[in-house]
Amino acid sequence: MKVTFISPYSDITAFGVRCIAAFVKKAGFDVQLLFLSDQEFDLKATSGSVYRFSESCLNQIIDICKDSHLIGISLFTCHFDRAVQLTQAIKSKLDVPVMWGGIHPTIKPDESLHYCDIVCLGEGEEAVAELLGKMEKKEDYLNTKNFWFKHNGSTIKNELRPLKEDLNTLPFPDYSTENSHILDKNSNTMIRLDKSALERFLFKDPLSQKPSYMTMTTRGCPHRCSYCMSFRGMYEGQKYLRRRSPELVVEEIERIIKEYDFIDGVQISDDSFFVLTTEEIKVFSKLYKEKIGVPFRCLGSPSTITEEKLSYLVDAGMYEIQMGIETACERTRKLYRRTTTNETVLKAARSINKFKSSVTAIYDFILDNPYETKEDIAETLAFILKLPRPFHLQLFSLIFFPGTELYHQAKKDGFITDEEKDVYRKQFQFIQIRYLNLIFYLFNYGAPNFLIKPLLNKYIIAVFERESVNRILKGLVAIIKRIKRLKSAFNVKKLLKKKAGESGAHKHILYTK
Repeated sequence: MKVTFISPYSDITAFGVRCIAAFVKKAGFDVQLLFLSDQEFDLKATSGSVYRFSESCLNQIIDICKDSHLIGISLFTCHFDRAVQLTQAIKSKLDVPVMWGGIHPTIKPDESLHYCDIVCLGEGEEAVAELLGKMEKKEDYLNTKNFWFKHNGSTIKNELRPLKEDLNTLPFPDYSTENSHILDKNSNTMIRLDKSALERFLFKDPLSQKPSYMTMTTRGCPHRCSYCMSFRGMYEGQKYLRRRSPELVVEEIERIIKEYDFIDGVQISDDSFFVLTTEEIKVFSKLYKEKIGVPFRCLGSPSTITEEKLSYLVDAGMYEIQMGIETACERTRKLYRRTTTNETVLKAARSINKFKSSVTAIYDFILDNPYETKEDIAETLAFILKLPRPFHLQLFSLIFFPGTELYHQAKKDGFITDEEKDVYRKQFQFIQIRYLNLIFYLFNYGAPNFLIKPLLNKYIIAVFERESVNRILKGLVAIIKRIKRLKSAFNVKKLLKKKAGESGAHKHILYTK
């Protein structure tokens, strides 16, 4: 019984896909992984762009999948167009059931079943293994928990199984390179994801550019933010936030580092790694320092960060910490259901700043919120002036993800008029070009506070935060981007010409000997 899992995510770590693949493989099934990463599009396409695979690429994918008994596609909302095109292409050539899983299908299973045959809701390890077992034995599988099926013109909806409480019983994510392929956009071909290709395509830390291994130590989140997709409501009454033991996490990382010696960093991607107790952080740090020693980065929420926890982690090799602040405006904070006060954020930032010689501080903020006024945005900018430097701001454009509380509010209030354009085809890195947004970037360019502060004067904002000025700013930014692209292209041509010259000189030497 062979199953093919397809990941359209830019980051080929694809943690959820690899976890399910490992579990299914351990259960005795043949597993194949396809990674369709296109970082160029995801980073540089304009908002509203429709992603399309080439006909050649689709044919290669279909050829690789032809002996599969089940094909699974994991997707986030921004990958919807890709999943639809892939599914339609596969179903036009292969008589194989296509299953969708991940956050978007879990939130919108009815919509998903317009295109695929099966939807996996929630966490999928045990569910997919059970489904494959029934399919292999030719048993009735339409009653399998966690799945919705399209069957004879109707929809079969099964209930969810309880959450897996003991994460320590799950196998480590599957990073073997056997039966793995990846889309090489340079040649538009599917190539084997061998060790060399893994080194080339593996996640690179945005600031350090280190090839990094990404893992998670927990599942679930302690927060209930209104803008975030969470399955908490589906599992009311169950233990939603679950943790893996520090010993197992370190063992997993140790194995990977030994197998792939090019890995030069580790990213712990839990939404709130610091929710671990001080003792758990201490144990993890001690083991990590003894057995791994590779620099790592992690995320933390302001209310869970303490100087003591930081001290253990810095000693173990933490070089970056990412903290979600999102807003400093009280009105917006209530809209987001963020309970952390500005005082708590400042306290956490001051604790982080005590380790500034060893750790880069990265603070997240959400922009482009149509509920915010100019005064609200200025309030957040004024708060950033209080944060101890140095730090780097990571900025995200607000997206009303389906299923979130804020999504339903925005639909009601008329902020979502074209769901495909306003939600499905919007990327969080596409920040609107306007006066107040550009001030956020000044912090990353090292502008001192005494230069930024006057820009927040209400009279200055009244003059420059206008549509006519914003149109001029958009034009200037477009010109700057074009100059950068031309400069980049010129440098590439110059480099190629230099290499061609060196090659010619080398040939001349050979011919004259």
